[in-house]
Amino acid sequence: MNSTRGKRKRQGYVLVMTLFVLSVVALLLTTLASRSIFEATAAVQLETEVANKWAIASCQRFALTNAEDLLVESEGEFPNALPDSQATVSLAGITIDMQLEDESAKLDLNNVWANTSAANTREVARRFGPPEANVELRPLRSDLQSMTNDPFESWGQVFVPATTAESGIQAYQASRDLTLWSKKTNFETAPADVILETAKPVAGTIIAQRLASAAASGEQTSFEDALNAASPTQRQQDELRKLFTERSHAQSLWMFIREQDQTSLRLTIRESFTDTIHRTYSFSW
Repeated sequence: MNSTRGKRKRQGYVLVMTLFVLSVVALLLTTLASRSIFEATAAVQLETEVANKWAIASCQRFALTNAEDLLVESEGEFPNALPDSQATVSLAGITIDMQLEDESAKLDLNNVWANTSAANTREVARRFGPPEANVELRPLRSDLQSMTNDPFESWGQVFVPATTAESGIQAYQASRDLTLWSKKTNFETAPADVILETAKPVAGTIIAQRLASAAASGEQTSFEDALNAASPTQRQQDELRKLFTERSHAQSLWMFIREQDQTSLRLTIRESFTDTIHRTYSFSW
């Protein structure tokens, strides 16, 4: 009797231990499975992130490397508009709307800032910028008397957005007719009002109007021919040559990157100093 009772106790003990071991094994398997799923998900996310970065970098490299050729093609399609080239690319699960623009065909606010007053720069920024823009000139130094030679380096120094979320859109709107990066205005592609506003501070209204009329005539007039016909003084000629060119020295690429329900903006500026020396600036929202 006692033998049977002891045997039952041992069997119960074995059963409890077996269930305990099975529970531990099940817990370990669940943990390992969860970890494997987590690692697999992280690997997929990392792969997607790398693929997205590759897609963005590839589009940016192609557009900016071939910028001048792409912009020349767009000039032929729309001769009276600011040169730009647009494309939409879908790669690696994202859609990228790209807009390539000739910064040298826009009004360089830094040239206005360097050659006129703060009040005039504000007025020009409002006139050429987005409607009812909140303009607040904020160059690198806070002392107005010492800011003359400090260039604007981002749209946040010119336009103050109502909210952070609006800053990218406002910068995009501001960049349609204004630039901070061209250094020289492309006489062959800039609209007449840009040429007028660029030339007026250094050559006066009459000479500036003559240059703008020559550019708007529709004839293939070179800058030097237009300059000679405008009859400026030697000093005015020297100053105007510092401001105008016949090629694009800066291009911008706006990228609207759409992934699922999210859209981000990226702006890349490419300045050319020589055929082989370039500098890029990047901003993102």
